[in-house]
Amino acid sequence: MILVLLLGGIGRRFRDAGYTCPKHQLPMPDGTPLLRHVLTSYFPFPAKVLVPLLMSYQTSDVMGLFPSWTEFYPLMQESPSPLHTILTTTSLSHALRVSRDAILIADCDSFLDAAECARGVRRMSYYATAGSFIQASTNGGAAYVQVDAAGYAQEIWEKDLFTTTSITGPYWWANAKSCWEDLTHGLMTGLTSIAPCLNHRIAMQPRSVWCTPTKTFQHLGTPQAYETYLAQHGRLVRRGASL
Repeated sequence: MILVLLLGGIGRRFRDAGYTCPKHQLPMPDGTPLLRHVLTSYFPFPAKVLVPLLMSYQTSDVMGLFPSWTEFYPLMQESPSPLHTILTTTSLSHALRVSRDAILIADCDSFLDAAECARGVRRMSYYATAGSFIQASTNGGAAYVQVDAAGYAQEIWEKDLFTTTSITGPYWWANAKSCWEDLTHGLMTGLTSIAPCLNHRIAMQPRSVWCTPTKTFQHLGTPQAYETYLAQHGRLVRRGASL
């Protein structure tokens, strides 16, 4: 399986809120950077790691956290969206097109327990050709999914609260060909995020996208979410240069 981990943004919401370090380097309650927590969600099971990242992030303290078999794809400027990051990075998109492996796409600002992640991926591979994790959420900042009684996704909406179940990521495909088809269709129809691209798979093959509940998923994509997480774990971090 190939893990695609996205580091193509500059964390604009955090900069606007006064933070001075990149989002993936935000300190966690144990003192380690957020990126280390993200990476522990997915190892040791990916056979290959593909990472599109900004040139300014190509430092030893960032790249040194990844395993030696990681392939980095430098970006000259900030990517406007996760979908754009994957499909317009020429060498990365070529690697996906020619691969026959399963694909797992994840963000640099969210993580979950590694054992739960591995179990979820195994269940997706048993029940479906694509899938993701879900949790109860009404925070208005995620993609929402309608699932049937068996756990198959019926429809996904980006940041549209039509259900109380959010689809969280990471996002899994049984093979790179299906992943490429869904992402390409999403970009052509004006999408910017990964989750609603799965609607293409659902339309072509109903009951092909299976969602597994998660109890450990944490998404720290906004300053509010990050600060709430720190408060819940007994640590406060001031914004600004103290980071």
